[in-house]
Amino acid sequence: MDDEALGATPAHWSEAITIKNALDQELALALCGMVLGEPFAWATLQQGRLVQNVLPIAGDEENQSGYGSESLLEFHTEDGFHPQRCDYLMLLGLRNHDRVPTIVASVRDIRLSDEDRDILASESFHILPDTEHIRQLEAWDPDHPALAEARRMLERPVPSAVLLGDRLSPYLRIDRPFMRCVDDDPRAVAALDRLMEELERVQQDVVVEQGSLLVVDNYLAAHGRRSFRARYDGTDRWLKKQLVSRNLRRGLNTSTTDSHRVIL
Repeated sequence: MDDEALGATPAHWSEAITIKNALDQELALALCGMVLGEPFAWATLQQGRLVQNVLPIAGDEENQSGYGSESLLEFHTEDGFHPQRCDYLMLLGLRNHDRVPTIVASVRDIRLSDEDRDILASESFHILPDTEHIRQLEAWDPDHPALAEARRMLERPVPSAVLLGDRLSPYLRIDRPFMRCVDDDPRAVAALDRLMEELERVQQDVVVEQGSLLVVDNYLAAHGRRSFRARYDGTDRWLKKQLVSRNLRRGLNTSTTDSHRVIL
């Protein structure tokens, strides 16, 4: 990968989607995604582009999103609020001179008491859409039907479990900064806090370097990012992101565009 040919790291995702310097890398990422399943995107993010951008944006330093920098991006499963969340998250490194680590932790490595497992497997939690799903459409397309759907999910969330499936080999659904416990149940809050402590205990750093590809199983692993100081000089960390579903048909009834690959 030619760092000079890529050009400067864009200042904003809206700039990045107009740049063709990384088209070859986007195509390669899309092809890799099709090996795993069906690539898709949310209508609410980066104007529904199938391959999206992870980069620091000035003013978003403290945000819990892929545009933040100075705050730790806390452990979460990608778009955990949504029943059609991806099976796989793919991150392709275009630039990461500072070797900013992505952090990952597998639910299969954690240790929890039987009581905590039971609580976390109950529908005692609300996972809300993160702010980007609403903020971007409010700014770029306030009449888009997906915005009303995102607001509905924010205002009337459906209770869900955090641990899913087999009790001893569960799947994971979590996004702590955007979670609430039903009726503020203190037992649920405590169990969730202990789960976060366990994820932190077993976490691993993965540096997505230029030309490397990280694939995260979104049902088995939570991920985040260490904090860093962005320079906004064209040399900051820049990743390409793609979401992949093993069965995109399950989301067809939530399509809000002419493309079945762009859903909410």
